Amino acid sequence: MRLLRLWAARVIKAHAALAAAAIYRRNGRGFAPPVMVDIGARGGLQMKWRTYRRLAPLRAIMVEANPEEAGRLRQMDRLATVVTAGLGEESGSGTLYLTSDPGCSSVLRPTVEAQALPSVGYRLGIVGTVEIALERADAVFRREGLPAPDFLKLDTQGSEVSILKGFGTLLDTASGIEIECEFVQLYENQLLVTDVVAFLQARGFVLVALRPNGIGEDGILDTNAYFVRREKLLDARQKALVALWLRLNRIPTHFSYVLASG
Repeated sequence: MRLLRLWAARVIKAHAALAAAAIYRRNGRGFAPPVMVDIGARGGLQMKWRTYRRLAPLRAIMVEANPEEAGRLRQMDRLATVVTAGLGEESGSGTLYLTSDPGCSSVLRPTVEAQALPSVGYRLGIVGTVEIALERADAVFRREGLPAPDFLKLDTQGSEVSILKGFGTLLDTASGIEIECEFVQLYENQLLVTDVVAFLQARGFVLVALRPNGIGEDGILDTNAYFVRREKLLDARQKALVALWLRLNRIPTHFSYVLASG
C-alpha cells in the first residue's frame, strides 16, 4: 500500500509538471525561461523542479551555505549553477550550527526547549559548527553574474526573512515563493509563520497555501508556505510565471480570487 501511495504521488507530481510546462509554453511564448533559485539546497532540486526541467527550459540556481554540501550538489547536478554562500540581511561573519539531522542545520542556534521536544529534539542536537561569511543575496547575485530570480524556494531553518531582506529590489522580480517556516520557535531569534507572512505582504505578495509537514505529538511545528505576487504588480511574463507556479505546486485554481482581489 505504501509503494502504491508513493507511485500515485509521483504520477500526480509528474502530471502537474507536464501541465505547468504546457502552460508556460502557451502563455510564455517569446519570454525567457524561468529562473528558479533554491536557497538551502541540501539534497538538490525538489523532484517537481527536476521533472519540470526535463520538459521545458529552466535556469536552476542552488545556494548552499555548507561548503561540503555545495560540493556534493555540484557533482549531483551538472545542469544547475551552485553557489557556496551564507545569506543574510547584512554582510559579516556567522556560525553554521551543524545538527544531528543535517537538514536542520542553521545559522541560528537550536533552542534548548526545541531540543527537548519529543517529536523533533533528536534532530536538533548540535554536532559541530562551521564559521562562514554571510552576504546579502543582491551582492552575491551581482558578484556571480546571476539573473534575477523568478521563483524562490527557501529552507534555511529560521533565517528566511533575513535572507529575503538581503535580496533588496531583486525580490521585486520574483513571482512565486515557497518557504518552510515554523509555528513554534525551534531556533534562537527566529521569526515565525506570521512574521514571514507580514513581511511578504508588505513586499507585495499574498499567501495562497499552507502545507504542514506532518503532525506529531507536539502538534504541527512547521509548514511550507506558498506566496505569489499580487496580480496588479505583475507584467505579462510574470502572469505566465504565476500560472506555471500555481499548477506545478498543485494549488487549486479557486485560489485565483486572492490574486484578483490584489
